[in-house]
Amino acid sequence: MRCVFAFEICLIHLCSISWYKPQEGWMAETVFMSAARTGTIGFMMLAGAILVGRDAGGLGDYLAHRLRRWLPALAVAQVVYIALDLWSGGATLASLTMFDAVEPAWYHIWFFYALGFVYLAVVPMRWYAGWAATLPPAPRLAAIWAPVALLMGVLGWATLLRGGFWGDLRLVNLLAYAGYAWAGYALAATFPRGAAFGWWMVLAGVSAAAIMTAVATEAAGEPVSSYFHRCSGFVAVAAMGQFLLLLRVSAQDWREATLERLHGLARLTLGIFVVHPLLISLAGWPQPWALAESAEWVSMPVAAVVLFAASGLVTWLVLAGLAALRRPAARAANPRGG
Repeated sequence: MRCVFAFEICLIHLCSISWYKPQEGWMAETVFMSAARTGTIGFMMLAGAILVGRDAGGLGDYLAHRLRRWLPALAVAQVVYIALDLWSGGATLASLTMFDAVEPAWYHIWFFYALGFVYLAVVPMRWYAGWAATLPPAPRLAAIWAPVALLMGVLGWATLLRGGFWGDLRLVNLLAYAGYAWAGYALAATFPRGAAFGWWMVLAGVSAAAIMTAVATEAAGEPVSSYFHRCSGFVAVAAMGQFLLLLRVSAQDWREATLERLHGLARLTLGIFVVHPLLISLAGWPQPWALAESAEWVSMPVAAVVLFAASGLVTWLVLAGLAALRRPAARAANPRGG
């Protein structure tokens, strides 16, 4: 799941040039952007599916473990992209604002803050899930799905009447991300082996988001900047459908060697998340070959695979280098190997 979500985020950032200016292939990029938005939501849903139902001991142990995983990635992302802004001339030390330090959306640092909010929201979610578990089957099912129904109602209202949410770290968006986390738990608890109708949910959600964005773009005569944010309800349907399909995949019997390879790749996904915007900025992607007219339906996903692989390689090299640096220190601290 983590590999799929990380790939989708690579794809959406390669396609995002169509937010701002007309170019060949904008229709393909519109569809890819509408579909790939499920990646960020998927990470939130996966966090809920894993953490809400897990017995992780006391509150202090849970928060300490999350902090050890969350804080280093956030710190690395902050340092790297503030340094990039300073180096590229986009900012100076005197001109850095809270937005530069916290929410440069292109670099996706906001995601780490949203994920931190979800980690905190898991605490009351666990209490609620424990209470729901004491109910008879029918009320328990209703209790699990009531927050999801509320989330979809709010997203539907935002999509159809309000024109969508905007601003990645606004409170309403943080609450929506927490809602996605609960939705992930609800899907995993209710459909532990997934469900075949996930295909229909993906098709319906992506198609509705892509059609709405394409119609608005055609009407305006140019790409409508970030219009797909107005399709939150449709994208949520697609994300839940994708989650169900991935649950079906994870429930299959996998060879042990295949699982080991996948787990090794999955460990790199947080680094891929941090690194890929840096590679995009330094390399000036997407390159012209990735926007080839009449081939963009194939070339853009291929470019995303290349970006995913390059980001994974950089992450692996960094982690391998850090491990090599730690070995002498570990031997010095424990010369007897006891």
